[in-house]
Amino acid sequence: EFLSSMPNITILSPRDRIELKKMMKYASTANSPVAIRIPKGFAPENILQKEKTGLVSDFSNKSFDSENESEIWTNYQPVPEVLREGTSGVILAEGATIGPALEISEILAKEKIELEIIDIKAIKPINQKYLDEWQKRWNNFVIFENGDVYNGFGAHISSIISQKRVKIVGWPDKFIKNGTLEILKEKNGLSTDFLAKSIADFIHNSFLP
Repeated sequence: EFLSSMPNITILSPRDRIELKKMMKYASTANSPVAIRIPKGFAPENILQKEKTGLVSDFSNKSFDSENESEIWTNYQPVPEVLREGTSGVILAEGATIGPALEISEILAKEKIELEIIDIKAIKPINQKYLDEWQKRWNNFVIFENGDVYNGFGAHISSIISQKRVKIVGWPDKFIKNGTLEILKEKNGLSTDFLAKSIADFIHNSFLP
């Protein structure tokens, strides 16, 4: 996250096109710099409804008028949002990692591992109020990093909650070869099945003496 060193900047990461619209409006009225991290390729209109069509870069008039603007944009603040409640631990995710986090949580639920999913929305600044609340509630944190595991918001959060059990999920610190996203995830330990098993082991180990 090369922009993270810029003072007083807000870095946002939308999970779908609806959130992107809200964030663009928020950025247009902000009094300080705002960067929006837009993922490459396709993105859902509303990931919570599992609508899988639409390019992130498709800013047609129809797309913007598809919902009541006042309802979408009035008083929007990019604060963390609980997308799924759980009791076994919490996944902090953002942007393009929200979909995989939700999918994995459904897989693990079948194994009686109920993970809460939180869309943090803002990579910077980290909302300290929410972070304090999460630390009081959770011991097991899984952080989905949409980038290098060592240099993103996951590393920053883990340094703050160092007394908790933290697992950062992200790309390894090495040069990644070209290829489709699915193939690259498979080769770098980021496939859905691999992550589900890895996170299950992480949660199970928290109960060992």
